Amino acid sequence: MLLGGSAAAFSSVTNHRVQATLSRSSLSETANRLAVYARVRGNGIGGPPALWWIKGVVYGKQYEKNARPLFQVTGVSLNKVTTGKNGGVILSIEEGGYYADLETGEFMDSWTNPVTGASTQPKHYKMFVSHSFAMNGDVEHDDSTHRTEAYGGISPVEISGDTLWVEEKHFSRTEISGPSSQPTAAHVNVGDSLITFQARVENLLSPEGSYVPATLAYEQTNSWASWLKMGDYPGVQLWQLKGRKLADPEEIPAQLKNRLRIDHPNFI
Repeated sequence: MLLGGSAAAFSSVTNHRVQATLSRSSLSETANRLAVYARVRGNGIGGPPALWWIKGVVYGKQYEKNARPLFQVTGVSLNKVTTGKNGGVILSIEEGGYYADLETGEFMDSWTNPVTGASTQPKHYKMFVSHSFAMNGDVEHDDSTHRTEAYGGISPVEISGDTLWVEEKHFSRTEISGPSSQPTAAHVNVGDSLITFQARVENLLSPEGSYVPATLAYEQTNSWASWLKMGDYPGVQLWQLKGRKLADPEEIPAQLKNRLRIDHPNFI
């Protein structure tokens, strides 16, 4: 639906918010932070979605114990950056992914928790999330229920030689209550994500609207997902991922691409 199965959407990117081409000295200026972030994470402000491939390992971290690897995870993500309020931006992410065996990399239909010994069925995921950032890069969050909080933001741009980095930090906390028919004490879901995007300065100096290759390093902590069947063990999931922005959907590894096109035929 978004890609139309065509590489053309990526090979001929057009940014609908035309801006002057940045100079090397201006890339790290505060006023240009969102523009640089939008070209690295997406395809500019108002441009078509950028396609990312991601892969890594999910660890189980019990409190006061060392983390242990549980399984691999891999997926693809569509990232679109649009104009937000008062000079800010909105990031929209559509992502699909699969959990895979640590050794073979094959997608798992079942999994045995090495901590509890419980057998369970992995819940492969398809999700859509949206984040808003203010003009100064800070996360903007508005919750009328007063049960969630979120903060973080986009870091200043860092340059060394011909390499450029920009970081995105997002921290959230949500209070969850049990069903009214079975009242339970509120508990809390937490999620902390740290992403470092890397690109080459020369690509950011290319004409506005051109494709900017980039890579990412991603770390995240999450409360236990219910399907993990961690029971009462206190702890969190630790995600460690790497990723690359793709110029063409055909660059997606075959196993992942074929499975996504079966499970989510309108996605890629």
